[in-house]
Amino acid sequence: DTYKAEVARAAIEAGADIVNDVSGGVRDQAMYSTCADLSAPYVLSHTVGDSKEMNSLARYVPASFGTGVVQAVSTFWAERANLAQAAGVWRWNMVLDPGIGFAKNSDHNFEIVQRLDYLNRSPAAAGYRFSNPILFGGSRKRFVRGAFEHQPTREEQDIASAYISGVAVAQGARMVRVHDVAKARAAVTMAMAASRPVR
Repeated sequence: DTYKAEVARAAIEAGADIVNDVSGGVRDQAMYSTCADLSAPYVLSHTVGDSKEMNSLARYVPASFGTGVVQAVSTFWAERANLAQAAGVWRWNMVLDPGIGFAKNSDHNFEIVQRLDYLNRSPAAAGYRFSNPILFGGSRKRFVRGAFEHQPTREEQDIASAYISGVAVAQGARMVRVHDVAKARAAVTMAMAASRPVR
């Protein structure tokens, strides 16, 4: 979990299996070529700005539907994925992360959850057609805690996190990042069962 190419290289060489770049390759121009050189699976995450300023940058141009955050994520993914491929990152080695909580307020986060199906099948943007798996990381994020009218306990947070992970999978996410694996597995299992076409 880094935006620095040198850290990614050291981690992979020390035995890590995947690079999760929270900046989508924006903050270190050597990240793509490093992951290509290492043949490392690469998570390309959407964000705007850095950790100090991203909350103030959670503003998007309104679109034909919603706040515009979904279109912004889609365009960012397409542009950055094209650059990553040009640098040698294999298409099948890329995972796309909408960056829940990164330069997004609660409404943005919930809109992304509701529109993951669109992101999963969105038309070509910037010359790139998505077929990469989507990773959803909403576990214990601020928007989960904010859904409660009181300060939730850790148990309540984990139940809510499991639920939102299940919803994300039902909407098209292929991977989830969680804290309480057992609860999330149960929720995702049920979400997959409920989403399966009935014959």
